[in-house]
Amino acid sequence: MDPPTTLRRPVLRRSRSGWGWAALLALLPLLRQTASAPAEPPRLLWLGATQAAADPLYQHARQRWAQRSPPACTGHRLEHAALDGTHLAALDAAVRRHLAAPPDLVVAVTADSAAAVRRHGPQVPLVFASFLEPRRLGLLGDPGQRAPATGVDLHDTADAVRLGLLHRAFPELSRVAVLADEAWLTETRGAQDLRLQAHRLGLALQVHAVESAPALRQLFSQLDALPASRRPQAWYLPATYVAYLAQADLLAALRSRHLPHLSASADDVRAGGLMAYEAETQFSYDAVADLAARACNGEDLRQIPLERPRRHRLTLRADYDLGGLRVQPAVVALADEVLR
Repeated sequence: MDPPTTLRRPVLRRSRSGWGWAALLALLPLLRQTASAPAEPPRLLWLGATQAAADPLYQHARQRWAQRSPPACTGHRLEHAALDGTHLAALDAAVRRHLAAPPDLVVAVTADSAAAVRRHGPQVPLVFASFLEPRRLGLLGDPGQRAPATGVDLHDTADAVRLGLLHRAFPELSRVAVLADEAWLTETRGAQDLRLQAHRLGLALQVHAVESAPALRQLFSQLDALPASRRPQAWYLPATYVAYLAQADLLAALRSRHLPHLSASADDVRAGGLMAYEAETQFSYDAVADLAARACNGEDLRQIPLERPRRHRLTLRADYDLGGLRVQPAVVALADEVLR
C-alpha cells in the first residue's frame, strides 16, 4: 500500500513507453548549458545627434570613463544611436524603436530626444542634457512619482539679469525691444521675467516675435516707419532659434542703426555684435559623462541633483559704433573678454 499522500515523496513515474527517464537524461546537457550561460550585460543606450565616431560628447564620455579609477561603465553594453533632430516625428519614432526592449540606462543629449524617452519609457533610467526646463518637459516624472532621472539643466534663467546689465550699460535709454520667437514665448518664463524686471527698472519693454530672417527684415522696416519717440533705443536678444537662424541679418540691422544691444550668446559678439552675457556650458561634457558613470555604478538617479551652469561670462566689443553713445565704464570693467 502506498504511504499517506502527505508523506509520499515526489517521484518521476516511468511512462508506459519507458521513455520518462530517457527524456530527462537527454535534457540534462541543455539544462547545464542554460545554467552556466552568462547573464546579459546591462545595456546603455546613448542618443546622440551625429554618428558615434563624430559625436564629441559620446567620445569625450568614453574617454572620461576609461580614465576613472576603476574605469566606469565597462560592464555595460554600449549602443549609440544618431538621431535627426530636424524632423521631430522621425526622432520620436526612432526613440520608440530603440526603447522597444527597454535599456538599463539612456543618455540623451538634447531636450527633444530626452522628452521622447520620457514619452515612450516613463520609468526608463535617464541621464540628459537640456536647454529647455526639464520639469516642464516632464523629464523628472510627475511631482508625486519622481522618475529615475538626472542630468544637466542648461535652460536659461538670466534674462532679467541681462536686462539689468543692459540698463546699467546705457542708463539714459528707456525703450528696449526684445527679439522673441514662438518657442521662447511658450516654453520659457523669459517674457514674464523681463516684464517684471522692466517694471522695476522703469523701462518700456516691447516684445517682438518673428520666425525667420525675412520676417525680421520686415520688422525693422516697420519700426523705422514709427516716430522716433516710439522706436526702440536698445535691443535684448535672448537665446532663441530665430536669433541663431537670422544672426547675420539681425546684427547687420543693429549695426546699421547704431543700436545698443545685449545677447545671450558670445557668438553674436564674435560675429560683430556689441555685448553678450553667456552661461558657460563647457562643463556639461564632463558632467554628462560623470552622471552616467554614477548611474553605471548603481546610484539611484532620483537622489542625484541636477547640474547647472556655474558661472556666466560678459563679452564686449570695444570697436562697435554706437553713434555717440558709450558703454558705461563700470560695465566695461566687468567684462571677462573685450574684443576689438
